Amino acid sequence: MRLCNYGLLLSLFSLIMACSPKAEKSPLEQKEDAYWQNPGAETGQALIATYEGMLDTLQDASAKIETAQKAALMYFRVGANEGLQANFSRILNEYSTVPQSMAAAGEIMDSVLYSITDPETQRLIPAFARQYMGLSNIYARAKPDAPESPEKLYKAAEIARSIGAFQEALNIYANIESYFPEYEKAPKALFMQAFTYAEDLNDIEQARSLYEHFIEKYPEDDFVDDAQILLETLGKSDEEIFQQLESQ
Repeated sequence: MRLCNYGLLLSLFSLIMACSPKAEKSPLEQKEDAYWQNPGAETGQALIATYEGMLDTLQDASAKIETAQKAALMYFRVGANEGLQANFSRILNEYSTVPQSMAAAGEIMDSVLYSITDPETQRLIPAFARQYMGLSNIYARAKPDAPESPEKLYKAAEIARSIGAFQEALNIYANIESYFPEYEKAPKALFMQAFTYAEDLNDIEQARSLYEHFIEKYPEDDFVDDAQILLETLGKSDEEIFQQLESQ
């Protein structure tokens, strides 16, 4: 009898739940659903407008950071670089005392980094690569004492070389060596300046000057032998290099 009563109660409960009205979604949830059901500029911009409006009214710092993070990523998805950088900078500068800010900024950078490679061709997408480079510079300026700042810059310099943005790569390498001298890759950043001038820009004299500077400044570095060899072969053809190696 008890089993029958239990089964009856369970059936009644299921019927009640099935007939109960579902909780109505908030306007924000509706716009988020609309975007993911139909991703595009129009639904994305509508969602961005909602996020930006919320940032003007929210009082809780954690909620502001979460909303700014969502706004930044939505700007990225619709290709609005200025909005991405503005919200990224807001997270790092306006909410710098909130521990959550560093994690949010890191997640934004990881999302952009994950997106810069075309899944079909496995090549870097220049527009997305430049956005990551821009975020790296903002991060380093906002958090110059953070140990990950020079590492993010070094990654940005490698990406810059990969897309052929050689002057931008040189600028980043120079900033690493100048502003983060204690960073373990600071010597390599100087070496890479010389290498970029030699291999990518064919500026032999500038490369020579920087290789010599590298050898003088970091005489114990592991790359000194490489720098010396590259210095001796600057401006020479493959045939001349081969002949030089044979004579040694």
